[in-house]
Amino acid sequence: MYSRLTTSTMYGSLMDSLMQSQRNLQELQKQIATGSKYTKLSDNPAAVARSLQIQSALNANDKYQTNTQNAVTMLRHSDSALNNVLDAAQAIRALIIQAGDGTLTSDQLTDITAQIEANKKVMLDNLNTRIAGQYIFGGTDTSTRPFVEMPDGSIQYQGTDERIQYAVNDELLGDVSFAGSDIVPENEDSYFICSHYVPLDWVWTGREEKVQITVGNRTLSVFIPEDWKDSDYTKTNTDDANYSDTNGYRDPNEVTGISLTDLADIVNSALEEQGADMLVKAYIETDYEAGRQQLILKSNTGEKVGITGWPDTDYMPTEAAVTTLGFSDGALSFSDGDESKISIMTGNDPSTERKIAMRAKKVDDNLILTITRAYDPTMEDYDSSLPPYNDSDVATINLGDGGTIDEDTHKLIMQALADKVNGINGIFARTTSDSDKIVITAERQGQLPADRLHINEAEEALHYPSLTISAEGNATSIFPFEDGSTTLTAKSENRKLDHSHMDVFDVLGMETAMKSREFAPGETLTVTDQLHWRIMSGGKTADLKLNAGTYTLEDIATRLKNAGAGWVEVTLSEDVND
Repeated sequence: MYSRLTTSTMYGSLMDSLMQSQRNLQELQKQIATGSKYTKLSDNPAAVARSLQIQSALNANDKYQTNTQNAVTMLRHSDSALNNVLDAAQAIRALIIQAGDGTLTSDQLTDITAQIEANKKVMLDNLNTRIAGQYIFGGTDTSTRPFVEMPDGSIQYQGTDERIQYAVNDELLGDVSFAGSDIVPENEDSYFICSHYVPLDWVWTGREEKVQITVGNRTLSVFIPEDWKDSDYTKTNTDDANYSDTNGYRDPNEVTGISLTDLADIVNSALEEQGADMLVKAYIETDYEAGRQQLILKSNTGEKVGITGWPDTDYMPTEAAVTTLGFSDGALSFSDGDESKISIMTGNDPSTERKIAMRAKKVDDNLILTITRAYDPTMEDYDSSLPPYNDSDVATINLGDGGTIDEDTHKLIMQALADKVNGINGIFARTTSDSDKIVITAERQGQLPADRLHINEAEEALHYPSLTISAEGNATSIFPFEDGSTTLTAKSENRKLDHSHMDVFDVLGMETAMKSREFAPGETLTVTDQLHWRIMSGGKTADLKLNAGTYTLEDIATRLKNAGAGWVEVTLSEDVND
């Protein structure tokens, strides 16, 4: 079957085609003129929606890219500023340690102070860094200067604790700045040691000791003196001044004691002498309402601080002293006409020489012993016939028939001789408690230090002279001369070492380490049966078992380290002065 196309049909089709082409041309011209394929959503809803979505993503990406570039810029400036702050802080720390050199002059210390202030300014300037007029370390407050120096020299932060955040994609907000509290936190780690609470009138009356204070890898020594003067005996005829009785015992009223405030002052003074007062500080916190106080030792460097005490009673000097022989060491004997002489000198200075004469003379049927101080003690040749100053310078003892002296008479002679020697300026003599011997002491010379708690050992030793005693005749049997000599010299010695008491910081609960007793060089520990040690700290426990055998200190130290690996530190200390 065939279809027939008429002229009108062909004409209509042609006109439709021309009109569509015209519309298409107009649309293209419109797109060219507007630069857009669609000008309204109805042109192509799906395509327009997709186009808007893509455009929004492109706009967001532009914003994220800008944020990222700004964030990188801020972080680069922050990194540079913080590096400068760190360099300045490290320089200040090095200068503080350098200032601890006791050999530095005042000009050098002044120069170090100026350098510290300069580095402090560098830190302050960098902490107040700005970008495009905005402070980068003030948190979200970018218009206020975050760090300011206060009148007392401290630096105070006055920004916020929130950080600036930028969006770097649809789901992520990134911190692009630091708050000042992040850089200089108020709740930073702080190392300090607190004592037990003690009453406000607490005093320490223990022995003197040496304390080691550690801050980081630095060890500092502090000597805690004993405020004791062996001087309960009052020497008469010398303005009732107190002199040493040299009995070695802490008699009533001889020990003054050290208060908690004194203790903190002693520690701080010793640290200042070593140039370490900037590293660690001791101070007292007082609760007057509760009637108690507390000693605190605080590290100023952010490093750990520790205390280890060790009784060290070989610090302060004592008077040079000579003890005579007793009755059992060889009884004295005198006969008619015997003359003996005793010479006493201090500091190896001939001008200080003083002499005592002992003469035995028969009177009727009795032998009388006369003990006399010399009239002129500075003369070279002592003449026993010269009269004494007065009757108080003469002691007489009836020896009966003479010959060997019995014990009771020996004691009378010792007491009389002690009295005469005791009258010599700069010399103190006393009998022992049983009156069997005499202790002769060269007294400390010069004024006592105004501050008994801060005494320089080397300077104090200069006040203690040596004591030289020589004798002639029967008096040679009174003193412990050796090898036929008739002269002996005693020198000032330090107080005897004493480990029999608790340390002051142990009593206060501040010691951070345990210590063994002192071992002599080469001394070992012998274990006859198994020995079990347990060390506990917090929730940690270390056990050490030693089987029967002999162990050196090095062996024990190694085993303790292994038993407490990671938390127990063991060191061996040597006292080179002892």
